[in-house]
Parts: sequence; C-alpha cells; structure tokens
Amino acid sequence: NAQFIPRNLNQLIRLLGNLRKNNRIYFKVFASKPGLFLQGEEMPNLPPSLKSMLASPRAASSAPVEITRSTLSQYQIPIDHVFQGGTLIPITIK
Repeated sequence: NAQFIPRNLNQLIRLLGNLRKNNRIYFKVFASKPGLFLQGEEMPNLPPSLKSMLASPRAASSAPVEITRSTLSQYQIPIDHVFQGGTLIPITIK
C-alpha cells in the first residue's frame, strides 16, 4: 500500500489497528481492477469519471496514489511461530 500519514486521531487509531502481527499469516485476494489510495483508504474499481475527479489537484486534500489492483478479500491464520516474508501467487480464474 501507499504510505499514509494520519491527519487526525481517528485516522491514527485506524492506522495502528491495521498493523499486522508477526504470528499470523495474512492472505489478500486481488483483482486487476485499478483504483485510488486516498487518505488511508483503498477506493477500488472506481468509474473513470469519479476517479479523475478524486485525483484532480483541486479535489484532493492529500495526493491520491493510483493502484493497479483492488483488494477483494483478506484473511488471516494465527500460527504458533514468528513469520516474516511474503510472496505473490498469480491465479487466473476462467
């Protein structure tokens, strides 16, 4: 994800709540649907008109970051040991 700097207490609390623990394995399911990352929020699969409006310098209070894929779902599995690392496994569903 893009780097997000919290601007108020609620955003800071949400950011700290989203920190990942190293005794869990996290899975994310992505789709090749572009969107924006704006003010700490992923905005997936936006219509082109809304995407250009939100990305405009006049509309954005912080610089939006374009993303090439959208998160469809997230899962986590607790494990007994510390885990570090990551990988991306592409899967095509027909």
